[in-house]
Amino acid sequence: MLAKKLSVSLWLCFIVLLVVQPAMADKLYTSTADFEDEGNAQLVNVDPSNDQLQLGLSEIPYPFVNIAATGRGTIVRIDAATGDIVGEYRTAPQGLSASPSRISVDSEWNAWAANQSDFVKTGDSVVKIGVVVGGTRVSFDEEGSPIDDLSGPYLKGPFDYNTCDDRDGDGFIRTSRGVSDALPWPNINDSGLNADGIVQDAEDECILLFKRLPDVPNTQHVSVDANDDVWVGGYPGSPGISGRPTKFYKLSGDNGAVLDSFDARVGIGFGCGGFGGLVDDSGILWSASWDQNKLLRYNPNTRVGECLDVNRSWGLAVDAEGFVWNSMGQNQSIAKIDASGISIEEIMNPGALGSEDRGVAVTPADNHVWVVKAGAQELRRFNSNGEPLASILLEDVDSGQIAREPTGLAVDNNGKLWVANRGRDNVMRIDPTASPDEAADGPGAVDRTVDLGAGAAPNSYSDMTKVMPISKTSPQGTWTVIHDGGDFDTNWDVITWNTEPEGTLITVEAQAANTEIELGDDSNYVPVSNGGPLSLTPGRFIKIRAILAASESGAGPVLYDLEVKSVKTTTVCDVNTDGIIDKEDIKAIIAGRRLPASGPDDPRDWNRDGTISVLDARGCVLECTNLGCSQ
Repeated sequence: MLAKKLSVSLWLCFIVLLVVQPAMADKLYTSTADFEDEGNAQLVNVDPSNDQLQLGLSEIPYPFVNIAATGRGTIVRIDAATGDIVGEYRTAPQGLSASPSRISVDSEWNAWAANQSDFVKTGDSVVKIGVVVGGTRVSFDEEGSPIDDLSGPYLKGPFDYNTCDDRDGDGFIRTSRGVSDALPWPNINDSGLNADGIVQDAEDECILLFKRLPDVPNTQHVSVDANDDVWVGGYPGSPGISGRPTKFYKLSGDNGAVLDSFDARVGIGFGCGGFGGLVDDSGILWSASWDQNKLLRYNPNTRVGECLDVNRSWGLAVDAEGFVWNSMGQNQSIAKIDASGISIEEIMNPGALGSEDRGVAVTPADNHVWVVKAGAQELRRFNSNGEPLASILLEDVDSGQIAREPTGLAVDNNGKLWVANRGRDNVMRIDPTASPDEAADGPGAVDRTVDLGAGAAPNSYSDMTKVMPISKTSPQGTWTVIHDGGDFDTNWDVITWNTEPEGTLITVEAQAANTEIELGDDSNYVPVSNGGPLSLTPGRFIKIRAILAASESGAGPVLYDLEVKSVKTTTVCDVNTDGIIDKEDIKAIIAGRRLPASGPDDPRDWNRDGTISVLDARGCVLECTNLGCSQ
């Protein structure tokens, strides 16, 4: 008798467990692992202490160096720590002139490059290339499902950081895998003289903006200001029309639209600038003018500018005290210029004939100034007073090969310098604390050389890297997830979520389809109200996108406990498909016990574990149309 009572108790306990079991299609995202492992975050991160999504608050040092491969019409991106090439990107649609030489990186780590094009007006342009950090490389199997693949063409989140654009809405970022993998960019819509420059046709989803500038021939100036807007100017100075700079445009960093401009030829009439430069911390635009022996200093706020006398003005950099340093080409000297432009100190930097000064950079740790001597294949080091400290031969540490025509120069986030060797198709990294003989605290020495491949002809003036971590909250970010409901034509019922604080904005959208590949772009999303009924096309897979936006005060929202539920149907357990669940269905399930399920939608497999068992029969008893399966 005791045994009988015990078995009844166990049966009742089992029934209770079955009753509270949710439908297999239902899914609750509540833990850090749920958000990180299953979703794709862009400018959104997870607070592990509270298991919630929030706008990006991380601080990540910029890990890359961007090299203008002028000869191939591409930008090559290098991991600054390892020297590995992580991507190569076209700078214009195929068929248009692409000859990048100047690069500037904005505060969100996007790289802007200007295409100089030998005065062919139809080709002059500027391009914005986004950045993605982290993620997993994937490809797709025959059924359209992603599989991890180190050589796959797509990146799957979660990402540490991402500004690239999932243009096709598939939840992945298609982007270059490395050197010589510049993806196609057909010449269809992007080559037009459109008001904005939002890219439509590039297969690489890290190519974000492309702006045509037909009245800025030989575009060689590109510099980002404090608002992440971009100044672009041309320089048909030499060879070409001596003494004639061109127009300058200020473009929106968001969409490439023209915000401001001035004509350096006829309007204000400076008669200088356009050969490359920068915007300093005070918002002053500086632009070299090599053939005119001038340096443009222009204040966009007052629209007042002047041409300073700087012989063979070439490379530019700003030190920690606000002084502008300008190399002076074949003049064998560099200029130290007060931020006001009033004081110009000439510092001699002699070398062999033809060893003109080109790239200039400043290392933040010591405020030392570094200048490339192109013909001498050297890197010269000065303190902030202009006193010479060292001369470093640019020599490959492995092969002993000497650099040829070193040109561009920049400092990465680790405090190391990078020199682009135009005549060697490579770049060299210099450790400013190393010594050629490996002694400690040396004057600086090459510690790595990266081969870019034939025809690269790297140029890369200006800010090809960034000495700045990301530390600000993103104004908007997204978290996207695809959930497999298990059954074809699943009817999705409701999505709920929690958020705080008040005054912040979270928008949730969803779409459904029977295969992942059918989940389409942004136009297929349907707005979702929190707890309201869904009006989605039935489908096995549901794709949910949460958009987090900061309030006007800058407060960032958090999202937690997002849950999706499906509508219960009689598909499961209705083995004979007569529209009711009864004893005949239970008998059919028992008859098939211990057999594998016929597929993901087998009506006998109640618990969706892939095997027909007594547990499925017991579960379907609870689903019977008549209580207790009395018929």
